[in-house]
Amino acid sequence: MKLALTIDHEFSPPSFRPGDSLRGTLEIRGCFFKHLPRITATLWGRLKVKASPDFNTCYPTEYNYMLFEQSEDLKILQPSPANDSPNGCVYLCPIEFKFPTGLNCACNETCQLPSSMSVNNGKLWIKSTYLLSAAVERRILGKITKRKRVQRELLFSCNPIIIDLAASCTVALSADKLKQSFTRGSRDIVRPNLDESLPLYSPSLHMEIILPEPPLLIRGRGTPVRLMLHTPRELMQGADIYVRSVEIQMQTTMSAFLQPTWQNITETRHANTMNGAVQIKSEHFELNLGAWGTFIVTQSRPSLNSCLLKIDYAIQVIAGISNGLESSIQYLKASLDVLVMDPPPTYQAAAHNMV
Repeated sequence: MKLALTIDHEFSPPSFRPGDSLRGTLEIRGCFFKHLPRITATLWGRLKVKASPDFNTCYPTEYNYMLFEQSEDLKILQPSPANDSPNGCVYLCPIEFKFPTGLNCACNETCQLPSSMSVNNGKLWIKSTYLLSAAVERRILGKITKRKRVQRELLFSCNPIIIDLAASCTVALSADKLKQSFTRGSRDIVRPNLDESLPLYSPSLHMEIILPEPPLLIRGRGTPVRLMLHTPRELMQGADIYVRSVEIQMQTTMSAFLQPTWQNITETRHANTMNGAVQIKSEHFELNLGAWGTFIVTQSRPSLNSCLLKIDYAIQVIAGISNGLESSIQYLKASLDVLVMDPPPTYQAAAHNMV
């Protein structure tokens, strides 16, 4: 007896999202049933988390979570003769399931299902799997039964729920960190305050990074990153300020729940790096990053928020600033939380799932 699972989907390999319908067929060959067997199909998802003993010494280092499980008994359609086996038949059993829209858990918040993934950084191993399986159990002698099973792994993608996130972030560099190398007008940078009850005024250079609103990064598509530099007039009059370098990178934080604590892994992926010398010539100066200002996400998984697993992302911009070309470089670092999403399904795929 040979079992084969086929899935009705216009893309290869098939990929599914929350709420999608799954339709397929179980094909049974190489046998002839005198008595109808019991045929079942199961759609299920599971999450496996394993921590190294050095990373998590006080609690169990491995957990298996059943995300969901759906089962149904299958019915055999009218059998047809098999061309490759004169004494056998081909039995076809239609299968139909629907993926859940969220995680069935006890917390009050709406928890997302994790996308298909396998992550291992040596300290923490995370794998989420979605499977479709089918089993045929037939009687061979009296009450003795024989069971044969086939399964197929499915690709699953779950985009995050869009939440309110800031689309811009500003950090400051005080004049005190630059004035040590001022060549002229240094006395005008920090002015004495006649009222001793008030703090001395010290101008600061502000760097602002701006993303489209809301700050969503779609895998495979470029996202423009704007860099604005706001410099007070009195600071510009006392120095020749240059942008010496700009680096754009992404920080990924994955958090897995290993009862009763969370374990985190953080990874920083460097993307675009630019070096040179661009003088700041106006109070509100936008640095032209050109093609380097387009940030493209390729291998990252969608952002995730659930009571079992969290995936968070942040865009980080590090700029080197100097007063003149011979002085030391001071670095400004800005970080902005973002959401990462898979591209939306094509119109044909969306229409197919609505039928």
